[in-house]
Amino acid sequence: MKDKVLKEIHDYIVPILFKNREYDLIKTLKESSYSEANNQYMTESNSLVIKCENLRDAYCSYNKYSQQVKSVDAVYKFENKKIYLIEFKSGAVKGKIY
Repeated sequence: MKDKVLKEIHDYIVPILFKNREYDLIKTLKESSYSEANNQYMTESNSLVIKCENLRDAYCSYNKYSQQVKSVDAVYKFENKKIYLIEFKSGAVKGKIY
């Protein structure tokens, strides 16, 4: 179901924003979590998401924005009809997390 929803969003957005350009929107959460600064992934999850960096680039190009807008790292839609915006932050955890 989750994959179907992402495909529906993808199939709706692509013709509007991307015309003849190819933007690879659907990625795994792991791929979307990659930190170039730290050269590491922040999760090992293979759940499919929309990679917002690619969506943002297409949106800015479509609207001819001269400056890039900010975006979250990924959009994930669960079966309960909720959409989650995901932002990864690097850092260290000190102590136990319960």
